[in-house]
Amino acid sequence: MSLNYEGVLQRLKEERVRNNLSQRQLSYQMRMMQSHYSKAELGKKRFTYYEMQCLGSTDIDIQYVYTGVKSTEKYKSFFINCTFEEIICHVGILYSMITFFRQADSTGRWERIYRRIEYMKYILVAGKENDNILYSVRRLLGYTQQKMAGCLGVDVKKLRELENGRILPDSEMIWRIYDLFHIPPSIILKDKKGFVCELCSLLEFIGKDAGEAAFNYLRTGHKCLGEIR
Repeated sequence: MSLNYEGVLQRLKEERVRNNLSQRQLSYQMRMMQSHYSKAELGKKRFTYYEMQCLGSTDIDIQYVYTGVKSTEKYKSFFINCTFEEIICHVGILYSMITFFRQADSTGRWERIYRRIEYMKYILVAGKENDNILYSVRRLLGYTQQKMAGCLGVDVKKLRELENGRILPDSEMIWRIYDLFHIPPSIILKDKKGFVCELCSLLEFIGKDAGEAAFNYLRTGHKCLGEIR
C-alpha cells in the first residue's frame, strides 16, 4: 500500500467520524459486509468500483477523501441542480477559458492554474471519440502499454482489461489515476456530487475575482441555453 493511498484511507475515516457514522452504518450504505469495510479502511483490502460509487451517494465527501481539498458552499447551490453531463460541459468551458488566458500570460500564474485542470483534455478526447479515459490518456501521452502499465503498477494484461472496460478500477487504482494524471475520482466514478465539488474547487482556485467572473459567465450561458430549449 502506497503512503499516499494511506492518506486517502485516513481521510475516509476522518469523514466517517465527522458524519457520526460507525463502520457498520457506512458499510451498510456501501452495500458491503462490515468485515470487508473494516479491512478496506485499514488498507488490507480494496474497495470495489461499485462500493466506491455507493460511497458517493452518502454524505462522505469523496473529492476531499482523495484530494485533501474541500470546496466551500459558495457555488454548489447552482451546480448541484445541473446534470452530470452539464457539469462536464461547464468544466470544459472553464478549461477553454484558462487555456486562452494561459497563452497570453507572461507571469506564469495561469500556467499553474492550467496544470490544475489539464486533465480535461483527456475527458474531451474520450467523450468525442467514445474512448476509455485511460486509453485516451495513454494515446495523448504517447505511452506504450508497457510504460502505462508500469506507471499504474499493473501488468499489461490488466491494463488492456482496464482500457477495454472489462474490469473496473478499485479504490487504490482510482487514487493512482488521480495521482498521476489529476483526473478527479468523480469522473471515473461518474459521481455528480463529487464533480460539483471539483468544479467549485476550481473556481475558488483561480482566485476570487476571476472565479466569480467565470461563475457568472457559466451561469449566464446555462440560463441562455435553458431559454433556447
